[in-house]
Amino acid sequence: MGCIVNGPGEMADADFGYVGGAPGKIDLYVGKEVVRRAIPMSGATDELIELIKVRLLCHLHYGLDSFQHPVSMQIVILV
Repeated sequence: MGCIVNGPGEMADADFGYVGGAPGKIDLYVGKEVVRRAIPMSGATDELIELIKVRLLCHLHYGLDSFQHPVSMQIVILV
């Protein structure tokens, strides 16, 4: 669906992004901000899930406004 060149723009409205950054490597985004770079592809899905869980827990337990509403989260995976 996208690559490192177009990926960040294509997922700009998503709360979380998973973008192929280099061969076999994934960059994770929260909004438009890169939060993890060059994660080996083999573990990137697990790291994305963990990132979503942590953000959701922070939002639910501490009222942090990581995203507008947890039910309306948008997740875009671009590889």
